[in-house]
Amino acid sequence: MRVLVVGNASLTDLILKAGKAPGSSSVAVLTESPGIHGTWVPGGAATTIALAIREAGHDVELCHPLPASADHGVPLSELSRRGIGFDRSPRTPLEAGRCILVYGEPDRFAWSTPPDMEVETDAPTILRGIDYVVVAPVWSRLSEQVVREANRQGIPCAMVGEFRPDAAAMGEWDVVVLDRAQHDASKGLRTKSVVVTDGANGSIVVDGALRIDVRAVPARVVDTTGAGDTYGGAYIGARLSGNAHQDAADYASRMAALCCEGVGSWAAYMRRDAQPATPALSTRDRVLGAVWGTACGDAFGMPNSFLQTLPWLTQMVPGPSNSPYHAGYPAGRITDDTEQAMALTEALLVGFTAEEVAARLNEWFIGVGGESSLAVGPSTKRAMLAFAAGGDVYEIGRLGVTNGSAMRVAPVGVVAGLRSLPIAGLIDLVETSCIPTHFTSPAISGAGAIAAAVAAAIQGATWDEIIDASLQGADEGARRGNWIYAPSIRQRILLALKIADSSTTPMEFTTTLSEIVGTGEPCTESVPAAIAAAHYAKGNPALAIELCANSRGDTDTTAAMAGAICGAYRGWSAIPESWRSLVGTVNALDGDAWASKLEEAARK
Repeated sequence: MRVLVVGNASLTDLILKAGKAPGSSSVAVLTESPGIHGTWVPGGAATTIALAIREAGHDVELCHPLPASADHGVPLSELSRRGIGFDRSPRTPLEAGRCILVYGEPDRFAWSTPPDMEVETDAPTILRGIDYVVVAPVWSRLSEQVVREANRQGIPCAMVGEFRPDAAAMGEWDVVVLDRAQHDASKGLRTKSVVVTDGANGSIVVDGALRIDVRAVPARVVDTTGAGDTYGGAYIGARLSGNAHQDAADYASRMAALCCEGVGSWAAYMRRDAQPATPALSTRDRVLGAVWGTACGDAFGMPNSFLQTLPWLTQMVPGPSNSPYHAGYPAGRITDDTEQAMALTEALLVGFTAEEVAARLNEWFIGVGGESSLAVGPSTKRAMLAFAAGGDVYEIGRLGVTNGSAMRVAPVGVVAGLRSLPIAGLIDLVETSCIPTHFTSPAISGAGAIAAAVAAAIQGATWDEIIDASLQGADEGARRGNWIYAPSIRQRILLALKIADSSTTPMEFTTTLSEIVGTGEPCTESVPAAIAAAHYAKGNPALAIELCANSRGDTDTTAAMAGAICGAYRGWSAIPESWRSLVGTVNALDGDAWASKLEEAARK
């Protein structure tokens, strides 16, 4: 789903808090807040709504007047890192809008630079490839042009946070989210469904004869800036993901509460304890999610793999000419992570033994060029050469400690989840998958952590249960195979999770993770990194994959592992359709056929 958010308002805020609103001849004392230190924070209705919809896994484009100069101090780089596009935003000679907000009980005062109300745009071009339009405050000529053209093309439109009479003359809206005062003024507005928010009193959802009263989520209120926009964007994003009205409204209420517990409009998305909306999923949805999460993560992370200097990727791009392994690969091309996972799937179908795993991996090894191929990791290459020379399948992998064991293990997790295997039975399968190439305690521990997380997600576990399963898998796996000294993967997962919980932005997270935990080939680095990225994203596969792809080191492998976990948790539809389409086309990959093979293997 490609969503266009159109708006025209300030993009940064200076937020000050006072003990009271001053009278005509009195002075109010400012209390602790960013504004008292002169700190401008990211803000704006359109950007906040765009963040909320992006968090739900949709492709988001912003249509907002932006300064023609690239150096304008607006926090667009953070939005870009999160995958929000700006190519459809008109450029103006004005500076970016700014707003000063002063809270003094019980009043709120706001001063804003004048928005550019006269921007003209080529609406048909702006709407090319767009599936859904959301109008955010402040209404402008730009908003009117885009909505009228969307109505002409039959593209559904939603509105958040501002009503004006012009809106009533623009046809039927799909969703309208307004506060009580705005709703009371919205006479003549035609809409399929309406949500009325009322702060601490909760919200009401009306869709035809359906009426749902939704309780507000209790919050430790720090600042209410942006709470309504957060609610509206979260509600629309959840609905577009297939959530029922009640689930979408409950989710939006949680996100609005998180917004109130921080400072600024983006507070809910700068904090990482936000829980994403999770629609009711079938097991098939989750299996497809694991399949596509593996492949799309692999392809998304491919270009940045082991580069010294990384561009921040927000979409799939070709392998760059300076790539040590993937130069010349087209955008969307998978690597050994997915190819070996497919080889394991074939072994699962015909009798999962160490000998069968070795034979299937060897077929793949020969197919990609054998010893001369750059597409083969060091442990697998050493083991496959020994296998071809007649080596004992139980001996050739006794030195493998890299992440080849974990990058390909998602199918084992899927089958174990479908069979509802206990942790020991799951690790039996994991150990078998590792024997020919990575028959060591750290490699089996890493693979066990990933497989256990995937298995728990396939069974519909909560996010906390998935993280706990990964720790159990790491523990049990560490008891298997040829013991080789390595740091505890369990403990390194816990360290990585702490980094995820304490990081406030994606850039802070990826930098700290790669510098402290590491994101390279050892299982002790990439497995904890992948689980931490999945945790930072709270199961959102698109965000988790993006984080891994921009975390340095073995970016395709960490992204494939995190993608598998989050895909199984959130289902295939949470992975952008444009990614799935590109990966399927470039690699002739049939996700449905792959999922069916795993379901067949689980029945054996």
